[in-house]
Amino acid sequence: MADSPGRVDPFRGEMERALAAHQAGRLAEAEAAYRTILGHAPGYAHALHFLGVVLHQTGRTDEAVERHLYRDQSRAVTAIRAEFVADGDRPC
Repeated sequence: MADSPGRVDPFRGEMERALAAHQAGRLAEAEAAYRTILGHAPGYAHALHFLGVVLHQTGRTDEAVERHLYRDQSRAVTAIRAEFVADGDRPC
């Protein structure tokens, strides 16, 4: 994960632990960690992506597509737009 210059990722440690659990095959632990991150930051793109991967790996592809990709994508776009506005940039 590349960091943006001058920004601190408050979820970096949690995300690293989630990814380590995921890579070790502890999918339930990884899923819980991704959901925890998303509970605090619904637009956190890496957590959204990897939660979708876990759901797919555990046979819940429909949930990944319907619940997370569509519903949370709109939340992610809203969060990204808000971040641009906070930085004084124009959203795309």
